[in-house]
Amino acid sequence: MHSDKTSGKIDYILISDIFKAPNNNSDVKRKIYLADTPVTANECTCSDLTFRINNNNTAEFKLNSNTIFTTNNNATQFVMGYGIKRWSNNSPEYTYQNGSTTFTSTNYNTFQTLDATLFPSSTDNTIRIYTIVPPNQKTLYRVTLTKNTNNDSGTNKYLYGIICERFSMQSL
Repeated sequence: MHSDKTSGKIDYILISDIFKAPNNNSDVKRKIYLADTPVTANECTCSDLTFRINNNNTAEFKLNSNTIFTTNNNATQFVMGYGIKRWSNNSPEYTYQNGSTTFTSTNYNTFQTLDATLFPSSTDNTIRIYTIVPPNQKTLYRVTLTKNTNNDSGTNKYLYGIICERFSMQSL
């Protein structure tokens, strides 16, 4: 726990953030793999969130703890809004959309749909970028999910990528 020097409010800070220099307030986690189809077990855990592409070719995420409910006045549910940016080579331009997911104190650790739009099942390459700002967390997540054709190995496999960047404000 720490107190804000200006307002005097008490808040929490992650232990891992204590040892960071003020100009180093980000983390990067990634999971990159080669497969015929998405592998649900290949998850990318980034601080309070975990991301994956499920067997149905959709992006999913979940909360890793119920801390966010405590920091939001012990709420029993909240709506997490986020931005979605999509690109694929079958329509080579970005499209933008807003998304939201309702988390409750009972479903927070169950994977929820991050993006209902399927990753293409054909050889089209695609990239998805999600910008998520959880309520009252002083944290921004930028998550990039990709599916690219990889014929270099002599097989028709795909290179899947899940990259999570977490940026946090610090006021020590």
